[in-house]
Parts: sequence; C-alpha cells; structure tokens
Amino acid sequence: MKESTFSSYKKNIPLELESFKPFASSSDRKFWQNISAEIKTEILHQAELAAEKIKTEGWPLLNMSLWHDFYKNGNRVNFENNYFNRRNILTILVLSECMENSGKYLEAITDGIFMICEESGWQLPAHNSYIRDTPQLPYPNSSKPIFDLFAGETANLLSLTYLLLKNQLDKDSPLICERIMNELNFRIIQPYLNEHFWWMGNEDEPMCNWTPWCTQNVLLTSFILPFSQEVRHKVLEKSLYSLDCFVKDYGHDGCCSEGAEYYRHAGLTFYNAIEIINSVTGGLLKEVYSLEKIKNIAEYILNMNIPHSEYFFNFADCSPKAGKSGAREFLFGKAVHSALLCNFAAEQWAASSVEEKIFSLSAGKLSQSNLYYILQSVFADKEIDAYKKEKALSLQEENDSLQDRVIYYESTGVFIVHSGIYSVASKAGSNADSHNHNDTGSFIIYKKGQPFIIDVGVENYTQKTFSPERYEIWTMQSAYHNLPTLNNVMQKDGKEFRAENTGISGKTISMNIEKAYPAESQIEFYRRKISTEKTGVTVTDNFKFRGNKKQTVLSLMMSRKFEYSKEKNALVCKTETSEDLIKFTSGNSVKSVKVEEIQINDSRLQKTWKEKIYRALIEVQDTQQFEMIFE
Repeated sequence: MKESTFSSYKKNIPLELESFKPFASSSDRKFWQNISAEIKTEILHQAELAAEKIKTEGWPLLNMSLWHDFYKNGNRVNFENNYFNRRNILTILVLSECMENSGKYLEAITDGIFMICEESGWQLPAHNSYIRDTPQLPYPNSSKPIFDLFAGETANLLSLTYLLLKNQLDKDSPLICERIMNELNFRIIQPYLNEHFWWMGNEDEPMCNWTPWCTQNVLLTSFILPFSQEVRHKVLEKSLYSLDCFVKDYGHDGCCSEGAEYYRHAGLTFYNAIEIINSVTGGLLKEVYSLEKIKNIAEYILNMNIPHSEYFFNFADCSPKAGKSGAREFLFGKAVHSALLCNFAAEQWAASSVEEKIFSLSAGKLSQSNLYYILQSVFADKEIDAYKKEKALSLQEENDSLQDRVIYYESTGVFIVHSGIYSVASKAGSNADSHNHNDTGSFIIYKKGQPFIIDVGVENYTQKTFSPERYEIWTMQSAYHNLPTLNNVMQKDGKEFRAENTGISGKTISMNIEKAYPAESQIEFYRRKISTEKTGVTVTDNFKFRGNKKQTVLSLMMSRKFEYSKEKNALVCKTETSEDLIKFTSGNSVKSVKVEEIQINDSRLQKTWKEKIYRALIEVQDTQQFEMIFE
C-alpha cells in the first residue's frame, strides 16, 4: 500500500492521550439546558411512547429462532427489527434522562443495558463469520466475539450511556457501569487488539464503509471509557493504519463508489474518526483537512444532490432518497473550510422536520439509530441556524451557482450535468464497485427536480444480497437499468466488465461499453454518447455485432407511466401540467416497444417509489445507430 497519509503521524502521537468527552454528563444542567425546545419536546414525547411500549409489550425479544432465520431461509428482517428496536428504545430513554435528569427512566435504562450485555452476540446474523466472504455460522460463539458494524454501533451506544449517566447509575450500583466496561473490553477492545477482522485493512485489499465506521466506534469506546494509556495507544496506532487502508480506495476526486446513502457511513464516519483522534491528541491530524482529496470526499454529497429536491443520484446499493444532510455534513464542511458544503447542509437542515433532525428516532423504529449522531445534531442545531441567518444572501447565490454545472468523477466514471431544468448522471467505470450493480453505461435523468428516467435502487437486504447469487436479484441486473440487452445477454459483474475510451466534452460524455458484456453477446463495439442541454437530453448509441445474431433491446426504467405513440414515434407521458416525450429519431429502426408495469412490494423500495414503476423495452431493428431524445 503506497498511501500512508495517516500512518505517517504515528511518530507524533503524544505520550499522554486525553479522554474523549464530546458531551457533558447529564449532571451538568447548564450544558443540557442549551437545547432547542422543539427537539427536547420531541425526545420527551418519544420517551413516553417508549415507556408505554415497554409496559404493554415488553422489551423486544431476541430469540435464537429469530437469529437462525437468516441461516435457514435468508431472512434478515425478523431478527434485525427487534435488535435495532431494542437499541432505539434505550437511546430514547438515555436522551430523555439527559434532558430531564429526573431519574424517571433509570430503572428501564438499567434493564436495557443488562439485556444488551447479556446477548450472545452483538453482530448481526448476516455478519456472523470470522473471515471475509465466507459462509455465516448458524449461531453466535459467545466465547469469541465478532466485531462487525453493529457490534461497533452497540459499543457506541453503551459508551455514551456510560459517559452521560455514570453518576446517576452509580448511585444505584457501580456494578452497572462495571458491566458496561467489562463487556466493551471483552467484545470490542480485546478482539480489536488481538484479532484481524477484514475491515481493519490489509495492504491493497479493497475496503468499504465498514473501515471508518468501525474505526470511529472503537476510537469512541476506547477514549470515552477509562482504558489504560497502553490500550489507547495501541488502538490509535491501529486506527491510523485502517484510515490509510480506507482512503487508498478513493481517487483524488473523492468519489464514494458506494453512493450517496453510503457517504453517511463512509465519508462522515471517516470525519468523525479524524475528529476523535484530534480531540484526544491535541490536533494530531488537523493538517489533513487542508488536503484537497479530503475536501473532495467531504463535498461529494452536495454534488450528488438534485438541486432543490430530496433526491440524489443513486448508483450501486443506494436509494434516490438518501436522507437530508445536516449537522455532520455541516461540521465536516467547517473542518475542510468548504462554504459550499456548509451552505448545502444548512439549507437541508432548515428544510428538515424535528423528526428528521433526530433521524426520525421513535419507539417503534425498526432500523438503526446512532446516539452519537443524534447528540451531534442536537448540539449543532443553534450554530447551524445562526449560520444560515448570517449567510442568507450568500446561500442563495451559492444555490444559484449549483444550477448549471458539470462534475466528472474520473475515479469511478460518474458524470453529472445540471443544465436548466435537467439534472443528468451517467456511469462509465466498471462493474466492480462496492455494493455494485451491473450498470456500466447507464444514466439517470431528473426534470424540474423530479425523477424521469431512474435507477431503481435496492430492495431490503437478504442472505442472497451478499452471496454468489447476488446478480439473480432483478434490481442488480443491467436489464433493469437504462441499458441494452444484446442477444438476450446482460452485463456481467467484475472489474473486467467495464467502459473504455471514455471522453468528456462540455456537457457530453461518450464511452464504449461492449467490454461490460460477456463474449456470448456477440457485440463487436457499442459506443454510447449522452449529451445534455437546457432543452433536453440526447442519448446516441452506435453499435455493431460480430455474428448473424443482432438483437438489441433497450431498457428504460421510468417513475411514471408512459405509452408508445406510433404517430409521434415516441414514448409519451401526459400529466396535468405537461407532456413529457422520449422521441426515437431513428424511427424506422424501432421494431417494437413494450411498457411493463412493475409492482413495488418491497418496503425499502416503497420509501421512494410507493406502488409502481415502469420499464420500457425497445427492440431495435438491425441497425448501427439509434438515438433517443428526452424532453
């Protein structure tokens, strides 16, 4: 591994490392009274609902039969719903106790702490293996903990509970916090120091969001709890190497190949890890914020946003609704001196509801919440509001400047154009990204901030999602992206299946995508050009086959229903306000057009697409050029 940005700082680590105290304990009433009334009201309300849920339903159970579901039939949801809900309830109660300092929920908090400490494993069933990409074991081995993403998230929650409520818990019994300390040492610190989990990094082995995410949480744990200086030094040195292993997989342009949704788990946890290290070392890594690559990593999220909308360009396992930006993006923007990112985050924060600002934390939530992120938001709230008021005029100017621009992420082949009412993204690169879909050459079009030609996203994860059968899932296949299927052959996954001869000229990208298809497609060359103007988007395909088989079927994924009009030689969508067209300029080459309706039943996809989406299948006659104009 050539890159050693972070490891080079090992020689400057101070002898005495500070504890990490990002927030005061709940006993410091002056600190905790500096919270906006609306956020406090919402958290106290959710605490009442959580307490009522415990009273009527009890704490969520984590039976081994639920765990075993994943091993038996691939179902992740049954166990994970209860796993996350248990932690969400504890998070709410801890926050409420900090807000009120009344002791009302301390007994329930103690119940939650001990239930989590008594779990056989903190890893998810889907992550229950000791070696990367090997089959999961049927049950957890309680004598040999696995440090996965959610063991780290659990450590985060218990560490902050220790920090915030130790004084109150100790009045009941010091054994409560001793138990937290013992479990975190056994399940997190010792495995981290004495085992090698793949996400820690190993020379040139590819990493993903796991690396900074887990690193953030082990740093938080080891520097919040009273671990020895020896332990803290070992954790810090190891974490610096992991950060190098993570950042090596990014190009200088800072593009997150996993997509906008995963930026929250990659770029932002990377920032938090740096901040924790700076806090406990007196600013050991403060210089890295001046590196252009780090600034580019920070600003990636604003470039993926469709201006003035809740949508994001979404390649790989990413939802088009990747969540609003807020406190962490704002703080990262401050660190790298990016007015653009601070402005973007402040605008999105102002447009967020209270529920969104605290990540829609609720007693019935069935996905993860992170106490650290919530607290960062709670205590950045007033600063962001003040920033927005002070910078109101410049914010508007910056927003206007984002309306007409071109961004090319050469490291991944992602090309973005905002031009008038159109926002367009396309992907060159290869089919070997982390969380990859077979989508080399695909494109996405938004019109007036609304989805027009779409990338569907991904369904709820199952055992199949991260297995050799991944590309049997329809959302992963090129036939369900805006791409051709050639002689009934779709694209394949892997680094060798890629775009070549990519060219950028103004608002136009062109690329050869024949290498994204296996040999049985019989394609000799396939060159795609995507041009964006204020009046529309033109996609021109030039191609040639090697043999006598010459079937080309273009797929277009659409958010709204379109019908084929032979008279207009176009797909037509009529709405109350406009008529959207997809014209075929090589009209005599269209053999047939079929529009399919796809029912959306998956709860993850339903967050964006509700009930239905549509796929047009355009079969092209034996021709060497075909053009579509989107307007």
